[in-house]
Amino acid sequence: MSSGRVAATCLLLLASLAVADDDRNAVTGYWASPESILRVAVIDGSLSMQVVALLEPHYAEGEEFGPVGAPRRDDLNPDPDQRHRPIIGLELLSGYAFADGKWRGRIYDPETGNIYSSSMSMGRNGQLRMRGYIGLPMFGRTQNFLPVHACTAEIITMLQTASLDGCE
Repeated sequence: MSSGRVAATCLLLLASLAVADDDRNAVTGYWASPESILRVAVIDGSLSMQVVALLEPHYAEGEEFGPVGAPRRDDLNPDPDQRHRPIIGLELLSGYAFADGKWRGRIYDPETGNIYSSSMSMGRNGQLRMRGYIGLPMFGRTQNFLPVHACTAEIITMLQTASLDGCE
C-alpha cells in the first residue's frame, strides 16, 4: 500500500472516530420538557441525567402528596425507603452505554415510579430524542427535549425558579 493510501486511510479512521465522539457527546447539556429541565452528562463512560429544575417545584394546595410549599419528592417510588428523595437532583438513568450511534440503558420515571428501557440520540431538528419502552422499542413512546437555549416561556420560568442562567 502506498504512503498516500496509508495517510488517507488514517485520516478516514480519525474522522470516523471524531464523528463517533461527536455523536456520543451530542446529547450532553441542558434539555427542557414543558415541565422540567434536565442535565445530561457523560460520567465515567456512562450517561447521567439529573432533574435540575421543575416548572412546579413545590407541592400545591389539593395535591395528594406533601405539605403545601414543600419541595416535590419521589413519592411514587416503589421502594418506600426512596420516597423521601427530592425530585430536583434525582438521577434518572442507569446502565447507559453508547453503541450504534445511540445511548441505551434504563430510565426511571418519577411521575409513575416505573423504570423503562430507553434510548437517547439527537434528532435531526437539534432536539434531544428519548424513547422509553417495555420489551421492544416499538411498544413505547418518544419524547423530544428542547435545548435550554431555546428560551421558551416555560424554560425561562424554570431557570428563574431554580436560580440558573441560560437565557438572556
